[in-house]
Amino acid sequence: MRSVVSLSTFIAPPDIPETTNPEEELEWLRGRFDRCLGDLNRFLTALGMAAADWRVGRLGAGQLPPLMPIIVEHLFPGDSPGGRWPIHLLVSIRPDMPEAASDKEPPPDPVWRAAAMVSAANKGAEPYMDFFGLLEDAWAYSLLGEPVRCVITLGTAIEVLVSTTIREGGVRLGWSAEEIAEGSAAWLQKRVTVHLARLLGKEISVEDPATPWGAWWSTAYEMRNEAVHEGKQVDLSGAVKAKEATTAVIRELRSDLAAQARLADLAGALKVDFSDDEHDYRWEMVKVMPWSLRRAEKEVR
Repeated sequence: MRSVVSLSTFIAPPDIPETTNPEEELEWLRGRFDRCLGDLNRFLTALGMAAADWRVGRLGAGQLPPLMPIIVEHLFPGDSPGGRWPIHLLVSIRPDMPEAASDKEPPPDPVWRAAAMVSAANKGAEPYMDFFGLLEDAWAYSLLGEPVRCVITLGTAIEVLVSTTIREGGVRLGWSAEEIAEGSAAWLQKRVTVHLARLLGKEISVEDPATPWGAWWSTAYEMRNEAVHEGKQVDLSGAVKAKEATTAVIRELRSDLAAQARLADLAGALKVDFSDDEHDYRWEMVKVMPWSLRRAEKEVR
């Protein structure tokens, strides 16, 4: 037998955002869902502690059905008999829900590609396997509805990526063992702006949000630090932003490595390419909210 919990929230019409942008409306709906789930999880945490039963605990979004039902009434009094105009729809609660496996073409020969990667790693020709593992963990946490773990793991993944690149790249450029040790063990900001920048022969600023590194620092890494050091929560939309910023940094690093002959093999080893066309992490069943259409009709009238 499986227990079922129902948690409802009631929203007054004036509190519904005045927008016809479907992205903004979905963001608002997911925010309401996150708050409801947060209320439930606080109660479950308290219940588990009060009952001294560790089987009772928080729920991740990944443990729930991926769609939430929305029932709207009293939005437009007078539009239907009794002043009620009910709307019933389903909305994806997870902004990073991937397409169904049956709707996507698998990459060519994934088993052979994986075998080649493992073989290369065993021979020391694939140095990024630890980074790949952390990246896979982060993406999995996001899909399981664990945005805090996703963001924290992404931060660790990038630290490993930077250290690995400095260590492997330093060898290729003839750095001394002391230089490599110093560069791969420095604080992350110095590791990126001084040692990685030297390796790539370019200036890297983590303070300029217009650059991939600056954007990652001000979003993904800041969220990671707030979660680790201050206990702040991260919602699923925050995890999506962190993943997007991380993807941009990976692409930037691959491009910089490929531009240097002695480091080009590292760009080849960094075989991660999160193509926006191949991986639609913003899959949604509902593109436009019914009340948006209703407002649009009123404006036309």
